[in-house]
Amino acid sequence: MGLPYGSTDLNYILRQMRHDNENRPCFDSKALRTIDHFLLCRYFDYSQVIFQKTVTGMEEILKRVLQYLITKNEIKYSESDIIELITSEKWNEYDDIHIMGIIRTYYYKDDTPLEEKLFMQSIIERIPPKEIVKLEYIDGIDRVDSFKAKISDLNSLIQKISEKFGINSKHIFVWDNGGLRLTKMGRMTEVSKAQAITEEDLNQRIRIHHRITKESHPIMERNDSLMSILADRALYSMRLFVLDPNLTDTKTSEIEKFVIDKLPFRDWK
Repeated sequence: MGLPYGSTDLNYILRQMRHDNENRPCFDSKALRTIDHFLLCRYFDYSQVIFQKTVTGMEEILKRVLQYLITKNEIKYSESDIIELITSEKWNEYDDIHIMGIIRTYYYKDDTPLEEKLFMQSIIERIPPKEIVKLEYIDGIDRVDSFKAKISDLNSLIQKISEKFGINSKHIFVWDNGGLRLTKMGRMTEVSKAQAITEEDLNQRIRIHHRITKESHPIMERNDSLMSILADRALYSMRLFVLDPNLTDTKTSEIEKFVIDKLPFRDWK
């Protein structure tokens, strides 16, 4: 998209890689600011590009089309199917052009339901769904349950919106980002949650080398790192989308007002 996010000196970061006294990969302490910057760039990339409304809306539509094609046995995704594609050297043919060909075929089939055709038309003609409302805020990583409750509340309105505004309920959907964290783990991890942490999780932590002791410590445990503060925070984001060719600006505003009246969260955007 040409946005100036995610730019960082990767060559410098790679040059600062070290091994600590336990032979674990880590980074020289003088790269701490650059690593902080790198993780912040990742946050901006996700929030401005990957979570951009057109991208997320079209991804949700694509998911629904792929689910339909899977029920028609047009897309094979089992482990044995994938192994067969690789061993037969046909894996390279399984690309977006191949998928788009299947989507077009089903779009023109007489027996394809109209509600599915609308999704397919959206992809073929690149017509994104309309974002009605967006809720986005930064909160503690321990607030996931509260976020899930908000998602559930918004999902509960789909049928009411469908009935009130005459829109197929299948064309109204909620997207959420699951809570974007800047680091794999927080600065403080509750004992109950620590039991679910795997060795892989521990190994994926970014560690900073200590020049004197030769030990290394996770970046979120360094008090001179931004991650010591931000590691316990997450970006929570959810959106309500509607795909309807007859959706006017007036009706969009009416649906928006309806949602906000029913769920008066102060973080609506």
